[in-house]
Amino acid sequence: MASQGYRRAFVMVALAFGAAHAAPWLPKDASPLAAFMQHVATASAIADPLERCLKMPDPPGTHWNAAGVAAYCRYHAVTTMTPARFQALMAQGKAATVDREFAGYLRAQMDDPAAAGRLDHAMYAAGFHDAGEKTRSAIDAWKRQRPDSAFAFAASGMQYRAEAERGGGTATPPPVDNARADFDRAATMTPAIPSIYADMFLVGAMTGDTTYAQAASQRGLAMQPGNLSLRLLQASVASGEQGGSRESQIQQRAEAAALADHFPLMWVVAGRLSIAIDKEDAGGAPNDGKPLFDLPEVAPASDLGHLASWGRLGGDGDAAMILAVEALRFDSGQEEALEVIGAVGRHNGYAEWSKAALKRATAEHPGADDVARVSAKWLREF
Repeated sequence: MASQGYRRAFVMVALAFGAAHAAPWLPKDASPLAAFMQHVATASAIADPLERCLKMPDPPGTHWNAAGVAAYCRYHAVTTMTPARFQALMAQGKAATVDREFAGYLRAQMDDPAAAGRLDHAMYAAGFHDAGEKTRSAIDAWKRQRPDSAFAFAASGMQYRAEAERGGGTATPPPVDNARADFDRAATMTPAIPSIYADMFLVGAMTGDTTYAQAASQRGLAMQPGNLSLRLLQASVASGEQGGSRESQIQQRAEAAALADHFPLMWVVAGRLSIAIDKEDAGGAPNDGKPLFDLPEVAPASDLGHLASWGRLGGDGDAAMILAVEALRFDSGQEEALEVIGAVGRHNGYAEWSKAALKRATAEHPGADDVARVSAKWLREF
């Protein structure tokens, strides 16, 4: 969905494949799409989002770590506060209710390894990375009602950081300065909130302050070694063009795998790094001679959506469809995947499934304007 924010911000080299490189990797074997979609159709009939995700097939020929898949399904399927409910509670003067609920998400993230990203996900799901005026107004109301709320200042920093990323115009002080000030204050407050450190890392990167970025990374991982948001961000910036190296990627993948027994969401980090390590040449194009969907571990929904877009651009509609389905398995509002099933699903015999997925995206992500826009655009074409 639109709230995935910084998970896309640095996935440039790892996933920005160009169509000029398409021909060498197009699969030559018979397509496994039909058998795959039979399993998808069975799972798609399940109403419960978590059970549906768990029953969906992995890509053909792959065997993703079951604990990692289950943890990632739970990460996306657990219901948390929506943007509409957050804004309504602020309008009703019920900021204390918001604090109590976010305190519960924090306890789950810190106490249950299987819920290691619960608070991070909740802060995205509530729309705190939305640069819009309605979000800003609601967060300001939160700060007024609860001036000692660490959650309010964390949310405020996230929203300012999103505003700065989109271009803060002529605001004084600049949004990035406001973001840094709010994050720095939240870092001194109680309770300690691990979710801020990935955004603080990005603030440092946006302003060229590598010391600030590195300090944020160290503090975040000291607080929670299995912090999904921060580990995914580190994985993204480990590409050579972002100041990293292949050695750094390999080291980070090994660290993620070592943590995965205790924090199964770390398989998702390993999946992102495996895309870069195993499937790319120096120019960022797939070079392993295998189908594009042949991934050794579960990867973030945003990365699966990027790869699906690449398959579509490269002329491999079947691979694009498989990857888009996998992205939507975890995040039914993943916009690039919705674009792919809209464009490809109309012509490959799976129009009804694709229409249902587009409608489900809108229903499961109320208030997500980008999801609604993409879904409506393609539904008009069916």
